[in-house]
Amino acid sequence: MAASFRITRATVVFIAGLQFAVLLLVSPLLLIPRSSVELGDRIGNFTLVRNRSPHTQLIVEPETPLRSATIEATTNTDLRVREEGCQRQVYHISDLNPNTTFPGTRIFHPPPVPIQAFNGRIDSIQIGIEPKYGKHICRCNAILSFVYGYQLPQIIHFVSTLLQSGFQGDLVLGVTPNLTEDTREFLQQLTQSKTTPVNLVVYEISITCSKRGSQFLCQNHHMFQDASSNEWIADARPLRRVATLRFEYYWAWSSLYSPTSHLFVTDARDVYFQGNPIPDYNHYNSTTLTLFEEAATIEQSRANSNWLRRTYSEDVLQQVKSRSVICSGTTLGGQPAMETYTRAMVHEFDRTYCKNCGYLHDQCFHNYLVHFDRLVGANGGKISLVNIHKQGEGGIVNTVGLVSKRNNGASLNDLGLIQGGTMAILDNDKVTASAVIHMFDRDPEMKGWVQGQINEELSLWNATASISHLLQKDIQPQPEKFPV
Repeated sequence: MAASFRITRATVVFIAGLQFAVLLLVSPLLLIPRSSVELGDRIGNFTLVRNRSPHTQLIVEPETPLRSATIEATTNTDLRVREEGCQRQVYHISDLNPNTTFPGTRIFHPPPVPIQAFNGRIDSIQIGIEPKYGKHICRCNAILSFVYGYQLPQIIHFVSTLLQSGFQGDLVLGVTPNLTEDTREFLQQLTQSKTTPVNLVVYEISITCSKRGSQFLCQNHHMFQDASSNEWIADARPLRRVATLRFEYYWAWSSLYSPTSHLFVTDARDVYFQGNPIPDYNHYNSTTLTLFEEAATIEQSRANSNWLRRTYSEDVLQQVKSRSVICSGTTLGGQPAMETYTRAMVHEFDRTYCKNCGYLHDQCFHNYLVHFDRLVGANGGKISLVNIHKQGEGGIVNTVGLVSKRNNGASLNDLGLIQGGTMAILDNDKVTASAVIHMFDRDPEMKGWVQGQINEELSLWNATASISHLLQKDIQPQPEKFPV
């Protein structure tokens, strides 16, 4: 909590009855007239985003170091601005009882450990992980990405293009503990930067992995704790791929944010940004989940067909084989929807116990949940709508990995989907450019062009070791048009 003291006198200027500013602000604690507060007003460094008497919630305006705050009533005439931190939840065993349900709704329980792993010594569970660098700003939007095993060459273009995209909010990364020196310096400098619109939060992921065939399978023994003793709770789940395990972290991170936040869960190595991935989504309900199609049906993709068959059954595959593949690498939603969705992904692993697919893919869970309508209405309506964006049809994300296969091997350039000069990847209308490009590396020309951008970014960083210098370079030309 920030230190508290009152400003005894403050000069308040009213502009057009709506805009005002406090001319004297010397701490996160401030007294202002209650009657003067209206939605959208700026109070010192804070911007009013919700007016709910007697407590009024605020967030920091994007130009300043992002913090969270609340306006509290102190008298009938005054309000007090107080900075606050994110609150972690403690889950009691009774909360996790699979027999405890809301009438008439599907329930996905919090995923600290499978219910069968509890014993009489554990009364409650808490999330034990803390950021290595940075601090969450719980009332802002956030991008969540698991980059375990990657170093600077695999993440610099993802981060650099995000910094230039217009996005303002948290970027939460899960990284390997054995970062190279240049990777660590890059992340530390970005965390400490006061000039970028992105607030970086970095977690070092401590997992135990072993090689099975060509795959590394992992367990997560340092994430959840017994709330009474703070002792780590051993992971009772079977060995699983990092791509599956990451959803436990996505759930933990999503639980820290405000219900007003929008969260974007995304891959990183094969993703870059052409625009803001979370534009003004105030018209979206916080219980909306937005998903993104690939350029193929399930039966046209041998991998997706096998994942569903092996994890569920041949019958399940036959029921949905004509449906589009929905990519599990990028998902957008309001905080209530995202927290419930990430629970559901972990729940599917527990429910199937993934006996035949520990080395396979989280995408089978993702497509099962969507195509069998397991998400809408879940957890008392925390997901009220699943909005699916068709590939290349104006969505926030353009997943281009299977476009060439759908078009008999033609490249994106052959199809007129690359804008000359800027190299922006366009939607099927050959005009609009989605904010996020995913799976660009399946196209040889785009893979080579992006690698050239990465080489320039690495050279500039190695020469200057400066985030500000990196941002001065026009690394990713902006397309002419973005979807609304």
